[in-house]
Amino acid sequence: NKPVDNHLIIDKWLKDDQESLGLIIHLMQLLYNNGWTNYDESVANYCNDETDRIYVQLFNKAMSHIKGRAA
Repeated sequence: NKPVDNHLIIDKWLKDDQESLGLIIHLMQLLYNNGWTNYDESVANYCNDETDRIYVQLFNKAMSHIKGRAA
């Protein structure tokens, strides 16, 4: 096992993929609109079908980005 600088990987992904950055901003707005204002609290109680779809999109885009780096 080697150490991984996840924050650097995430920074690079979001710099390279502005669409994903926009999805994250939209997701945060949706969660806020659903009542999530205590940022120490889990978002689980504020998710709905739309936020779940965005989570799946972001996961798939992140994995594609990582796999593209490994190739």
